[in-house]
Amino acid sequence: GYDAAMFYAVLIVLATSIMSYFISLQFWFLALDEGGSDFLRVSYRRRATALQSIGWMMVTLTVILAVMTVNTQIGYALCIITFLAVIIFFEYKYVILIDDEYRGAGRNQFQQEIQLSRIFRKNEAAQLKQAQGIETLRILNWNIERGFEPEAVLAYLNEMNADIVCLQEVDWGNLRTDKKDVLDFLANKTGMFGLFGTEFIEIQTPYRWKKMAGGGVHGNAILTRIKPTSYYRLELPTSFDWNDPTPGQAIWTKYEKRIGARFALCAEFQLAGRKILVSSVHLEDKFIGSDGRLAQFTALEQQIKSRTAAGDIAVIAGDLNTLETRLTRLTGFSKAARATHKPWYISECKWWKQHVLPPTGYVAPWSCKEWTHTALAVYREKLDWILIKNCPVLRYGRGNFNTSDHRPLWVD
Repeated sequence: GYDAAMFYAVLIVLATSIMSYFISLQFWFLALDEGGSDFLRVSYRRRATALQSIGWMMVTLTVILAVMTVNTQIGYALCIITFLAVIIFFEYKYVILIDDEYRGAGRNQFQQEIQLSRIFRKNEAAQLKQAQGIETLRILNWNIERGFEPEAVLAYLNEMNADIVCLQEVDWGNLRTDKKDVLDFLANKTGMFGLFGTEFIEIQTPYRWKKMAGGGVHGNAILTRIKPTSYYRLELPTSFDWNDPTPGQAIWTKYEKRIGARFALCAEFQLAGRKILVSSVHLEDKFIGSDGRLAQFTALEQQIKSRTAAGDIAVIAGDLNTLETRLTRLTGFSKAARATHKPWYISECKWWKQHVLPPTGYVAPWSCKEWTHTALAVYREKLDWILIKNCPVLRYGRGNFNTSDHRPLWVD
Protein backbone atom coordinates (compact mmCIF):
# COMPACT_ATOMS: atom_id res chain seq x y z
CA GLY A 1 0.00 0.00 0.00
CA TYR A 2 2.86 2.38 0.80
CA ASP A 3 4.60 1.72 -2.54
CA ALA A 4 1.34 2.18 -4.45
CA ALA A 5 0.65 5.52 -2.73
CA MET A 6 4.19 6.75 -3.46
CA PHE A 7 3.89 5.60 -7.08
CA TYR A 8 0.69 7.60 -7.61
CA ALA A 9 2.22 10.59 -5.80
CA VAL A 10 5.20 10.48 -8.20
CA LEU A 11 2.85 10.38 -11.20
CA ILE A 12 0.76 13.35 -9.97
CA VAL A 13 3.79 15.48 -9.10
CA LEU A 14 5.50 14.69 -12.41
CA ALA A 15 2.32 15.56 -14.36
CA THR A 16 2.06 18.87 -12.49
CA SER A 17 5.69 19.63 -13.34
CA ILE A 18 5.20 18.94 -17.05
CA MET A 19 1.98 21.00 -17.14
CA SER A 20 3.63 23.96 -15.37
CA TYR A 21 6.55 23.91 -17.78
CA PHE A 22 4.40 23.89 -20.92
CA ILE A 23 2.09 26.65 -19.62
CA SER A 24 5.18 28.72 -18.81
CA LEU A 25 6.30 28.35 -22.42
CA GLN A 26 3.03 29.92 -23.58
CA PHE A 27 3.63 32.91 -21.31
CA TRP A 28 7.18 33.23 -22.64
CA PHE A 29 5.83 33.35 -26.21
CA LEU A 30 3.40 36.10 -25.15
CA ALA A 31 6.25 37.99 -23.42
CA LEU A 32 8.30 37.87 -26.64
CA ASP A 33 5.47 39.35 -28.70
CA GLU A 34 6.73 42.77 -29.79
CA GLY A 35 3.20 43.85 -30.62
CA GLY A 36 2.12 43.71 -26.97
CA SER A 37 2.50 46.46 -24.39
CA ASP A 38 5.54 46.77 -22.11
CA PHE A 39 3.28 46.37 -19.09
CA LEU A 40 1.88 43.04 -20.34
CA ARG A 41 5.31 41.76 -21.41
CA VAL A 42 6.64 42.27 -17.88
CA SER A 43 3.54 40.58 -16.43
CA TYR A 44 3.84 37.56 -18.79
CA ARG A 45 7.56 37.19 -18.08
CA ARG A 46 6.94 37.07 -14.32
CA ARG A 47 4.21 34.47 -14.73
CA ALA A 48 6.44 32.33 -16.94
CA THR A 49 9.29 32.53 -14.41
CA ALA A 50 6.97 31.57 -11.54
CA LEU A 51 5.56 28.57 -13.43
CA GLN A 52 9.03 27.36 -14.44
CA SER A 53 10.12 27.61 -10.82
CA ILE A 54 7.12 25.48 -9.82
CA GLY A 55 7.99 22.99 -12.58
CA TRP A 56 11.57 22.51 -11.39
CA MET A 57 10.45 22.19 -7.77
CA MET A 58 8.01 19.48 -8.82
CA VAL A 59 10.78 17.61 -10.70
CA THR A 60 12.91 17.72 -7.55
CA LEU A 61 9.98 16.45 -5.48
CA THR A 62 9.45 13.63 -7.99
CA VAL A 63 13.06 12.47 -7.55
CA ILE A 64 12.76 12.62 -3.75
CA LEU A 65 9.52 10.61 -3.75
CA ALA A 66 11.05 8.02 -6.10
CA VAL A 67 14.08 7.62 -3.81
CA MET A 68 11.84 7.28 -0.74
CA THR A 69 10.06 4.28 -2.30
CA VAL A 70 13.45 2.51 -2.40
CA ASN A 71 15.03 3.78 0.82
CA THR A 72 13.09 6.01 3.20
CA GLN A 73 16.14 7.16 5.17
CA ILE A 74 18.00 8.25 2.04
CA GLY A 75 14.81 10.01 0.93
CA TYR A 76 14.61 11.99 4.17
CA ALA A 77 18.28 12.97 3.87
CA LEU A 78 17.66 14.08 0.30
CA CYS A 79 14.69 16.18 1.50
CA ILE A 80 16.89 18.02 4.00
CA ILE A 81 19.63 18.64 1.41
CA THR A 82 17.09 19.89 -1.14
CA PHE A 83 15.45 22.17 1.43
CA LEU A 84 18.82 23.74 2.31
CA ALA A 85 19.69 24.10 -1.38
CA VAL A 86 16.40 25.91 -2.06
CA ILE A 87 17.02 28.31 0.85
CA ILE A 88 20.55 29.06 -0.39
CA PHE A 89 19.28 29.54 -3.96
CA PHE A 90 16.52 31.97 -3.00
CA GLU A 91 18.79 33.78 -0.56
CA TYR A 92 21.30 34.30 -3.37
CA LYS A 93 18.82 35.15 -6.10
CA TYR A 94 16.27 37.24 -4.22
CA VAL A 95 18.37 38.82 -1.51
CA ILE A 96 21.85 39.28 -2.97
CA LEU A 97 21.13 39.66 -6.70
CA ILE A 98 17.87 41.61 -6.40
CA ASP A 99 19.22 43.83 -3.63
CA ASP A 100 22.23 44.66 -5.82
CA GLU A 101 19.89 45.48 -8.72
CA TYR A 102 17.70 47.58 -6.39
CA ARG A 103 20.64 49.60 -5.08
CA GLY A 104 21.96 50.14 -8.59
CA ALA A 105 18.59 51.18 -10.06
CA GLY A 106 18.42 54.79 -11.19
CA ARG A 107 16.71 57.11 -13.64
CA ASN A 108 16.16 55.91 -17.19
CA GLN A 109 16.58 58.26 -20.15
CA PHE A 110 13.02 59.61 -19.93
CA GLN A 111 13.37 60.30 -16.22
CA GLN A 112 16.74 62.00 -16.67
CA GLU A 113 15.09 64.58 -18.92
CA ILE A 114 12.39 65.40 -16.33
CA GLN A 115 13.00 68.46 -14.15
CA LEU A 116 11.24 68.18 -10.80
CA SER A 117 10.67 71.94 -10.62
CA ARG A 118 9.09 72.23 -14.08
CA ILE A 119 5.37 72.51 -14.82
CA PHE A 120 4.41 70.82 -18.08
CA ARG A 121 1.62 72.19 -20.29
CA LYS A 122 -0.74 69.83 -22.12
CA ASN A 123 -3.03 70.65 -25.08
CA GLU A 124 -1.81 74.23 -25.41
CA ALA A 125 -4.07 74.66 -28.45
CA ALA A 126 -7.21 74.32 -26.28
CA GLN A 127 -9.93 76.90 -26.92
CA LEU A 128 -10.42 78.37 -23.44
CA LYS A 129 -13.35 80.40 -22.09
CA GLN A 130 -13.00 84.10 -21.45
CA ALA A 131 -13.41 85.20 -17.86
CA GLN A 132 -16.17 87.72 -18.60
CA GLY A 133 -19.71 86.64 -17.79
CA ILE A 134 -18.82 83.61 -15.68
CA GLU A 135 -20.77 83.68 -12.43
CA THR A 136 -20.80 80.01 -11.39
CA LEU A 137 -17.71 77.85 -11.31
CA ARG A 138 -17.69 74.04 -11.05
CA ILE A 139 -14.55 72.54 -9.54
CA LEU A 140 -13.95 68.78 -9.43
CA ASN A 141 -11.29 66.96 -7.41
CA TRP A 142 -10.20 63.34 -7.86
CA ASN A 143 -7.34 61.05 -6.92
CA ILE A 144 -7.44 58.86 -10.04
CA GLU A 145 -5.09 56.15 -8.69
CA ARG A 146 -2.52 56.65 -11.47
CA GLY A 147 -5.10 56.50 -14.25
CA PHE A 148 -5.13 52.77 -14.97
CA GLU A 149 -8.20 53.19 -17.20
CA PRO A 150 -8.05 56.70 -18.68
CA GLU A 151 -11.07 56.10 -20.93
CA ALA A 152 -13.29 55.57 -17.86
CA VAL A 153 -11.83 58.66 -16.18
CA LEU A 154 -12.50 60.63 -19.37
CA ALA A 155 -16.13 59.49 -19.47
CA TYR A 156 -16.75 60.80 -15.95
CA LEU A 157 -15.00 64.11 -16.63
CA ASN A 158 -17.15 64.62 -19.73
CA GLU A 159 -20.26 63.78 -17.72
CA MET A 160 -19.46 66.32 -14.99
CA ASN A 161 -18.29 69.05 -17.40
CA ALA A 162 -16.36 70.90 -14.69
CA ASP A 163 -14.63 74.22 -15.38
CA ILE A 164 -11.56 73.29 -13.34
CA VAL A 165 -10.43 69.75 -12.47
CA CYS A 166 -7.80 68.97 -9.82
CA LEU A 167 -6.22 65.51 -10.11
CA GLN A 168 -3.76 63.58 -7.96
CA GLU A 169 -1.78 60.39 -8.61
CA VAL A 170 -1.47 61.10 -12.32
CA ASP A 171 0.96 58.85 -14.25
CA TRP A 172 3.25 59.68 -17.15
CA GLY A 173 5.55 57.07 -18.70
CA ASN A 174 5.12 54.29 -16.11
CA LEU A 175 4.96 50.58 -16.98
CA ARG A 176 1.90 50.07 -14.78
CA THR A 177 -0.11 52.43 -17.00
CA ASP A 178 1.41 51.30 -20.30
CA LYS A 179 3.79 54.29 -20.43
CA LYS A 180 0.84 56.59 -21.15
CA ASP A 181 0.86 60.33 -20.58
CA VAL A 182 -2.48 60.22 -18.76
CA LEU A 183 -2.96 63.97 -18.44
CA ASP A 184 -2.10 64.62 -22.08
CA PHE A 185 -4.74 62.07 -23.09
CA LEU A 186 -7.39 63.64 -20.82
CA ALA A 187 -6.54 67.20 -21.87
CA ASN A 188 -6.81 66.47 -25.59
CA LYS A 189 -9.96 64.37 -25.30
CA THR A 190 -11.80 66.89 -23.09
CA GLY A 191 -10.50 69.93 -24.99
CA MET A 192 -9.15 71.37 -21.73
CA PHE A 193 -5.79 72.98 -21.00
CA GLY A 194 -3.64 70.84 -18.72
CA LEU A 195 -0.92 71.55 -16.17
CA PHE A 196 1.23 68.76 -14.74
CA GLY A 197 3.78 68.87 -11.92
CA THR A 198 6.04 65.94 -11.04
CA GLU A 199 5.77 64.79 -7.46
CA PHE A 200 7.88 61.62 -7.75
CA ILE A 201 10.19 60.02 -10.26
CA GLU A 202 9.21 56.34 -9.98
CA ILE A 203 12.43 54.29 -10.14
CA GLN A 204 11.80 50.80 -11.55
CA THR A 205 13.27 47.98 -9.42
CA PRO A 206 12.68 44.21 -9.10
CA TYR A 207 10.73 44.81 -5.87
CA ARG A 208 7.91 46.67 -7.66
CA TRP A 209 4.97 44.42 -8.54
CA LYS A 210 2.88 45.09 -11.64
CA LYS A 211 0.41 47.56 -10.05
CA MET A 212 3.39 49.55 -8.75
CA ALA A 213 5.70 49.23 -11.79
CA GLY A 214 7.56 52.49 -12.41
CA GLY A 215 9.86 53.81 -15.10
CA GLY A 216 8.12 57.19 -15.40
CA VAL A 217 6.83 60.01 -13.20
CA HIS A 218 3.82 60.58 -10.99
CA GLY A 219 2.25 63.85 -9.85
CA ASN A 220 -0.52 66.40 -9.45
CA ALA A 221 -2.44 68.03 -12.29
CA ILE A 222 -5.00 70.70 -13.16
CA LEU A 223 -7.33 70.72 -16.16
CA THR A 224 -9.13 73.97 -16.97
CA ARG A 225 -11.56 75.45 -19.49
CA ILE A 226 -10.62 78.98 -18.33
CA LYS A 227 -7.32 80.61 -19.16
CA PRO A 228 -5.10 80.92 -16.05
CA THR A 229 -3.25 84.17 -15.42
CA SER A 230 -0.37 82.30 -13.76
CA TYR A 231 0.61 78.90 -12.38
CA TYR A 232 3.36 77.63 -10.08
CA ARG A 233 4.42 75.05 -7.50
CA LEU A 234 4.31 75.49 -3.73
CA GLU A 235 6.66 73.07 -2.00
CA LEU A 236 5.58 71.42 1.28
CA PRO A 237 7.67 70.56 4.35
CA THR A 238 9.41 67.20 4.07
CA SER A 239 7.97 65.42 7.06
CA PHE A 240 9.09 62.12 5.52
CA ASP A 241 12.10 62.04 3.19
CA TRP A 242 11.51 59.55 0.34
CA ASN A 243 15.00 60.24 -1.01
CA ASP A 244 16.80 59.26 2.21
CA PRO A 245 14.57 57.09 4.44
CA THR A 246 15.73 55.71 7.77
CA PRO A 247 16.63 51.97 7.93
CA GLY A 248 13.22 51.20 9.44
CA GLN A 249 11.40 53.15 6.72
CA ALA A 250 13.57 51.72 3.93
CA ILE A 251 12.09 48.25 4.53
CA TRP A 252 8.79 49.58 3.12
CA THR A 253 9.98 52.20 0.68
CA LYS A 254 12.11 49.70 -1.27
CA TYR A 255 8.86 48.48 -2.85
CA GLU A 256 8.26 52.02 -4.12
CA LYS A 257 11.68 53.59 -4.78
CA ARG A 258 11.20 57.27 -5.58
CA ILE A 259 12.88 60.62 -6.06
CA GLY A 260 10.88 63.73 -5.17
CA ALA A 261 8.62 65.26 -2.52
CA ARG A 262 5.07 66.47 -1.89
CA PHE A 263 3.96 69.80 -3.35
CA ALA A 264 0.88 71.78 -4.39
CA LEU A 265 0.24 72.70 -8.03
CA CYS A 266 -1.43 76.12 -8.15
CA ALA A 267 -3.20 78.13 -10.85
CA GLU A 268 -4.60 81.66 -10.60
CA PHE A 269 -7.62 83.02 -12.49
CA GLN A 270 -9.33 86.41 -12.79
CA LEU A 271 -13.14 86.08 -12.70
CA ALA A 272 -15.69 88.87 -12.16
CA GLY A 273 -12.95 91.21 -11.01
CA ARG A 274 -11.68 88.79 -8.34
CA LYS A 275 -8.65 86.57 -8.20
CA ILE A 276 -9.21 82.85 -7.65
CA LEU A 277 -6.29 80.68 -6.58
CA VAL A 278 -6.84 76.92 -7.04
CA SER A 279 -4.37 74.34 -5.78
CA SER A 280 -4.19 70.58 -6.38
CA VAL A 281 -2.34 68.84 -3.56
CA HIS A 282 -1.56 65.39 -2.16
CA LEU A 283 -0.43 65.29 1.48
CA GLU A 284 1.86 62.55 2.80
CA ASP A 285 0.42 59.32 4.22
CA LYS A 286 3.65 57.50 5.19
CA PHE A 287 5.25 57.66 8.62
CA ILE A 288 4.20 61.21 9.59
CA GLY A 289 0.82 60.92 11.33
CA SER A 290 -1.80 63.63 11.66
CA ASP A 291 0.65 66.14 13.13
CA GLY A 292 2.90 65.84 10.06
CA ARG A 293 -0.02 66.46 7.71
CA LEU A 294 -1.06 69.45 9.82
CA ALA A 295 2.43 70.90 9.32
CA GLN A 296 2.14 70.42 5.55
CA PHE A 297 -1.33 71.97 5.39
CA THR A 298 -0.31 74.92 7.58
CA ALA A 299 2.68 75.63 5.34
CA LEU A 300 0.46 75.53 2.23
CA GLU A 301 -2.23 77.72 3.81
CA GLN A 302 0.35 80.33 4.83
CA GLN A 303 1.96 80.38 1.36
CA ILE A 304 -1.46 80.86 -0.28
CA LYS A 305 -2.29 83.66 2.19
CA SER A 306 0.90 85.48 1.22
CA ARG A 307 -0.15 85.38 -2.45
CA THR A 308 -3.76 86.54 -2.01
CA ALA A 309 -5.50 89.69 -0.80
CA ALA A 310 -8.26 89.79 1.81
CA GLY A 311 -11.16 89.37 -0.66
CA ASP A 312 -9.56 86.86 -3.02
CA ILE A 313 -11.02 83.38 -3.41
CA ALA A 314 -8.83 80.40 -2.51
CA VAL A 315 -9.55 76.73 -3.18
CA ILE A 316 -7.47 73.84 -1.84
CA ALA A 317 -8.50 70.58 -3.50
CA GLY A 318 -6.83 67.25 -3.08
CA ASP A 319 -6.16 64.00 -1.30
CA LEU A 320 -5.27 65.29 2.17
CA ASN A 321 -4.89 61.73 3.53
CA THR A 322 -6.80 62.48 6.73
CA LEU A 323 -6.72 58.78 7.46
CA GLU A 324 -6.11 58.51 11.19
CA THR A 325 -8.85 56.93 13.31
CA ARG A 326 -8.93 54.77 16.43
CA LEU A 327 -8.73 51.74 14.13
CA THR A 328 -5.57 52.91 12.33
CA ARG A 329 -3.85 53.77 15.61
CA LEU A 330 -4.87 50.41 17.08
CA THR A 331 -3.46 48.50 14.09
CA GLY A 332 -0.32 50.64 13.98
CA PHE A 333 -1.03 52.00 10.49
CA SER A 334 -0.53 55.56 11.75
CA LYS A 335 3.24 55.66 11.97
CA ALA A 336 3.55 58.63 14.30
CA ALA A 337 4.07 57.51 17.90
CA ARG A 338 1.41 60.00 18.98
CA ALA A 339 -0.34 62.95 17.41
CA THR A 340 0.92 65.99 19.29
CA HIS A 341 -2.16 68.09 18.47
CA LYS A 342 -5.03 65.66 17.90
CA PRO A 343 -6.67 63.64 20.70
CA TRP A 344 -6.41 59.94 19.93
CA TYR A 345 -10.11 59.24 20.38
CA ILE A 346 -11.45 61.38 17.48
CA SER A 347 -10.88 60.83 13.77
CA GLU A 348 -8.53 63.05 11.84
CA CYS A 349 -11.44 64.22 9.65
CA LYS A 350 -13.45 65.41 12.65
CA TRP A 351 -10.37 67.09 14.07
CA TRP A 352 -9.92 69.04 10.83
CA LYS A 353 -13.59 70.03 10.70
CA GLN A 354 -13.73 71.14 14.33
CA HIS A 355 -10.27 72.56 15.03
CA VAL A 356 -7.96 72.85 12.01
CA LEU A 357 -10.17 74.60 9.42
CA PRO A 358 -12.22 77.19 11.41
CA PRO A 359 -9.26 79.53 12.19
CA THR A 360 -8.17 79.52 8.52
CA GLY A 361 -11.51 80.63 7.03
CA TYR A 362 -11.77 77.59 4.73
CA VAL A 363 -15.11 75.79 4.45
CA ALA A 364 -15.58 72.08 3.66
CA PRO A 365 -19.25 71.35 2.82
CA TRP A 366 -19.05 67.54 3.16
CA SER A 367 -19.49 65.76 6.47
CA CYS A 368 -17.05 63.12 7.68
CA LYS A 369 -19.71 60.46 7.05
CA GLU A 370 -19.42 61.21 3.32
CA TRP A 371 -16.29 59.06 3.06
CA THR A 372 -14.16 58.89 -0.08
CA HIS A 373 -11.90 55.87 0.55
CA THR A 374 -12.46 52.36 1.86
CA ALA A 375 -10.22 49.38 2.69
CA LEU A 376 -11.18 45.76 3.38
CA ALA A 377 -14.82 46.78 4.00
CA VAL A 378 -13.97 47.68 7.62
CA TYR A 379 -12.33 51.07 7.07
CA ARG A 380 -14.18 53.99 5.50
CA GLU A 381 -12.86 57.49 5.85
CA LYS A 382 -12.93 60.91 4.23
CA LEU A 383 -9.46 61.47 2.75
CA ASP A 384 -10.37 63.83 -0.10
CA TRP A 385 -11.41 67.48 0.29
CA ILE A 386 -12.32 70.65 -1.56
CA LEU A 387 -11.76 73.60 0.79
CA ILE A 388 -13.24 76.99 -0.22
CA LYS A 389 -12.45 80.43 1.18
CA ASN A 390 -14.33 83.71 0.49
CA CYS A 391 -16.91 82.19 -1.86
CA PRO A 392 -20.47 80.81 -1.35
CA VAL A 393 -21.11 77.13 -2.12
CA LEU A 394 -24.23 76.58 -4.27
CA ARG A 395 -24.16 72.82 -4.78
CA TYR A 396 -21.79 69.96 -4.05
CA GLY A 397 -21.66 66.22 -4.60
CA ARG A 398 -19.68 63.01 -4.46
CA GLY A 399 -19.18 60.50 -7.27
CA ASN A 400 -18.64 56.74 -7.29
CA PHE A 401 -15.23 55.08 -7.32
CA ASN A 402 -15.26 54.44 -11.07
CA THR A 403 -11.73 53.07 -11.73
CA SER A 404 -9.99 54.58 -8.70
CA ASP A 405 -9.76 53.71 -5.02
CA HIS A 406 -10.98 57.25 -4.23
CA ARG A 407 -14.34 58.92 -4.84
CA PRO A 408 -14.38 62.19 -6.81
CA LEU A 409 -15.84 65.36 -5.26
CA TRP A 410 -17.35 68.34 -7.06
CA VAL A 411 -18.59 71.74 -5.96
CA ASP A 412 -20.32 74.73 -7.63
